[in-house]
Amino acid sequence: MENADIFGENLAPLRQLEEGLTIILGSAGYPMEKINSHLLYSSGKRIRPALFYLALGFWGEEPASHLPVALAIELIHTATLVHDDVVDCSVKRRGNLTINAAWGQQTAVLTGDYLFAEAFSLLATYGNIGVIQKMAALVKEISEGEIQQQQECYRADISFADYYGRISKKTARFFSACTSCAGLVSGVDNESLTALSEYGFHLGMAFQIIDDLLDFLGSEEVTGKPVGGDLRQGILTLPVLHLLTISPHSEEFATRISSRQIDDQFILKITQEMKAYKCLEYVQAVAAGFIRQASIDAGRLPSHPNRKTLKQLGNFIVDRRF
Repeated sequence: MENADIFGENLAPLRQLEEGLTIILGSAGYPMEKINSHLLYSSGKRIRPALFYLALGFWGEEPASHLPVALAIELIHTATLVHDDVVDCSVKRRGNLTINAAWGQQTAVLTGDYLFAEAFSLLATYGNIGVIQKMAALVKEISEGEIQQQQECYRADISFADYYGRISKKTARFFSACTSCAGLVSGVDNESLTALSEYGFHLGMAFQIIDDLLDFLGSEEVTGKPVGGDLRQGILTLPVLHLLTISPHSEEFATRISSRQIDDQFILKITQEMKAYKCLEYVQAVAAGFIRQASIDAGRLPSHPNRKTLKQLGNFIVDRRF
């Protein structure tokens, strides 16, 4: 599915976003020019700034006036991905070499720092202190979530609550910040601001849950990541946690994970058991539950065509295969 199918009339601001990113990243001189060009080439679907624009539309705000916020959102997102790839020693993202694989770990860390600095420079110039505080708190939460993930690696005893807490910090709070920032710059009432925040949060939870599912059941050619990539790094996600509660081989699996004996054969066996015990259906049902709540949240917003788009975005997230 293309961006035009998902975002409809909101595609124009996203084109302006791309132009802005190209100007910001493309104007950097040596040695950043090649790295920034690689980042632009490896871009995703810009869901986070799109959420900001969709929420902005409810109050008739002119997207161009708030471009710096959308740019900062995408730059912060890109920075977190660059740093994640360093922490995870990832070689590929979206089918392309990561910055650390192409230029080395040290350069990747500094690239992430560079992107963070660029983002907050934009926000400082924009001048909305509420947005700056929101995005600063977000970066802190993402860092906490990443640290938690590292502390939980290869632990087969983590709880579902641990998992949900981790993904709320790493992903759901980011989606929530995007929609909340639209409310902050539009000067909306507290009720609408809460609805925006909760919509983004529930949508983000579903997004990450499906992402974790695709880590096992997606195609490497489509997702750009090796099957079972998270588990290979000792990261236990909802499909694995669910399997450990229902599989007769759960004790064996837990032992293999704790002892870091995770090879291709083990990933294949885990994936086969997930299919046998309908983990796909379970995880999709959990994600669908968050989407239903997001739809309710969207219904609390003012009447506007974007309300339908927000609900369609939820369906796209649950059904996506990349």
